[in-house]
Amino acid sequence: MEKSEMVPVTDCSVFIMGIEVMVLSPILDKGVIVLVRSLRLWFEGAKYHVTSRGNRKSSLFLEEVDYKRYLQIIEETRARYPFHLHAFCLMTNHTHLQLHTLETPLSTIMKYLNTKYAKYFNKKYEFTGHVFEKRYGAELLNSPEYEIDVSKYIHLNPVEAGMVASPEDYPWSSCRTYIYGQVHPLLDPKPILSYFPDPPAHYYQQYMNASANEKFFWEDGKLLKQEGATEPKLKSSTLPAPLLTSMAAQPSLIKPSKKQSALIQCKR
Repeated sequence: MEKSEMVPVTDCSVFIMGIEVMVLSPILDKGVIVLVRSLRLWFEGAKYHVTSRGNRKSSLFLEEVDYKRYLQIIEETRARYPFHLHAFCLMTNHTHLQLHTLETPLSTIMKYLNTKYAKYFNKKYEFTGHVFEKRYGAELLNSPEYEIDVSKYIHLNPVEAGMVASPEDYPWSSCRTYIYGQVHPLLDPKPILSYFPDPPAHYYQQYMNASANEKFFWEDGKLLKQEGATEPKLKSSTLPAPLLTSMAAQPSLIKPSKKQSALIQCKR
């Protein structure tokens, strides 16, 4: 029997009905043997909470200039693959990004961002090997309540870690933009702040400082604190702390456009 020709095949992303499937094909042996990685849901306009962690929980930022370089690379990534950044927090060994994709899949955005930073980090400190642990974590945000709660979760990370007493004291997050109105070239806080009445910074801070027992409700498209009541008048926005979950477990959140429904794309 003639020996089969073994040809290496690179990774590819296949988009079917708005679902981005990362496919790894190690060899081509008169046909394709594929190993399917976990599903990544993506469609134009999808919003995410994205986390990236240092390999073996090691630090991603050793000096102040490293934080600044990471933010610069976010800007370079956004210039190449446009998206909206609504919140961020750069912790010592992991990062949080709350972003709104446009026409570019999240996987493309994060691959460019993390690869470029990893090259910078390894070159500067003369390291080798992986800088980031596994792949990034992605949590699809499918409601205003979830968007607001995730921004709160991101901004409170330094407080929960015992690094600062108040979230606005931490210099490497977007909290000061929300609380003090400081302009940041990377950020677009308006979508989140638009869910609060005037002045939105005040009411956002009130929400961020609220305990888990305090309730909020919607009225005329704005989120308000419910005073002196045990039951919320309307839908409560109090949610559990966000957890990174498998995108494959949320098929009901898929809302692709007609164009995306017909799109099957493979990048080599």
